[in-house]
Amino acid sequence: MHQKGSLREVIHISWPIAMAMLSFSVMDLTDTIMVGQLGIDELAAVGMSTAVMFSINAFFIGFFESVKILVAQAVGADQYKLARQAGWHGLYLAIPLGFLVVCLAFSSTHIFDLFGGPENIQTLSSDYFVLRLWASPPWFITLVLASYYQGTGNTRLPMMVNIFMCVINIVVSQALIFGFGPIPAYGLAGSAYGTVISDFLGMLIILGYFIRDVGFEWRIKANLMGKLFLLGVPVGIRWLLDTGGWTFAMILIAREGTMALAANQIATKIMSLSLLPVYGISEAVCILAGQSTGAQDFPAVRRSYWSAIQISVTLMIITGLAFLLVPMPLVSLFQKNTEVLIIASEILMMVGAYQILAAFSLVTAGTLNGTGDTRFTMVLIILSTCFVMVPTAYLFGVIFKMGVYGMWLSLIAHETVLVLGTQWRFRSSGWRHHEAVALKAHAH
Repeated sequence: MHQKGSLREVIHISWPIAMAMLSFSVMDLTDTIMVGQLGIDELAAVGMSTAVMFSINAFFIGFFESVKILVAQAVGADQYKLARQAGWHGLYLAIPLGFLVVCLAFSSTHIFDLFGGPENIQTLSSDYFVLRLWASPPWFITLVLASYYQGTGNTRLPMMVNIFMCVINIVVSQALIFGFGPIPAYGLAGSAYGTVISDFLGMLIILGYFIRDVGFEWRIKANLMGKLFLLGVPVGIRWLLDTGGWTFAMILIAREGTMALAANQIATKIMSLSLLPVYGISEAVCILAGQSTGAQDFPAVRRSYWSAIQISVTLMIITGLAFLLVPMPLVSLFQKNTEVLIIASEILMMVGAYQILAAFSLVTAGTLNGTGDTRFTMVLIILSTCFVMVPTAYLFGVIFKMGVYGMWLSLIAHETVLVLGTQWRFRSSGWRHHEAVALKAHAH
């Protein structure tokens, strides 16, 4: 048995989460590589549509973190019935919200008009986006149930489901993009179809496990729904603004032309893989902080936090050095166009600095969220996005005409503010000034 908050416990909880995220990123990465073989226009279109898709889904991804937080706190407080109820209530929210996102297909053309850029890329992006939206309902359900299991400390089942989805997606997308036997080549649309099919099959598996393990809970409790909203809305807004800032940067980058957009897509794909361990550690420390808060064991919250910081910052320094010293071999995996590769290599050097800051902000925000202090992280990112990221992106990218490099300078400035703010909050112990949300839910 690991000591609460030890390095071993953080690693024990985080590695399956990181592997689950890795499988999801590998799925996205292989799609990008396959689409890249279709041409630069298709690659740029996937970059635009993926950014919009993630921005739309971002609120809901953050919102469903509420299930993980509430379940973790309930488990820490030995309230296992409350944990099971939280899982079902999250599921009741995921289904209608997933289909609500699908309805955005009717506005796809208007959404991509905002990006500007070449008309053919706008059309390709819109068509791909409409098809990918159908993955939202099964993916939302899978997110909720993965959050439930992670909150209980079972991080391996979600990992296995994600790996299964990854394998299915690679096989099906390969066949549908390029054709196989009697299956015709659907091109870019085949990538979207593969994602929808793999997400649906993954949902069936984890839903089957959940019903077997938990049973049915038909009664809806208003106070429990209220607690999920209390926790989830601030996290959802934080995710929305974070990705919204990225989308704003993407809009400005799109106006720099196809080469810059394709290069940025390559650099961000590599960064997403590099940051995976940190995201896993951030989710793990959220779970551990939630369980320790439910048990009212605040020293354990601090131990898990500092253990997570040590691991994540060390990893980001190592990968950052690789980006600085040997960027070209990494970016050349995606494209052979010389201009695209040079731009992507230069962006990757800036990514190295960005991700070290991200390690601090992600882990600290994850810890604060686990304690239930989700409103602070929301307010901080609202202020930083509105008064740091967006203004500096416009200043560096448009006024100073630094293009894609100006966008990344604005992201680094934004992340610096998040580091300073979350560090201040954690060190001041402001997160201890409220009772665990799970205990309040149980009291009602």
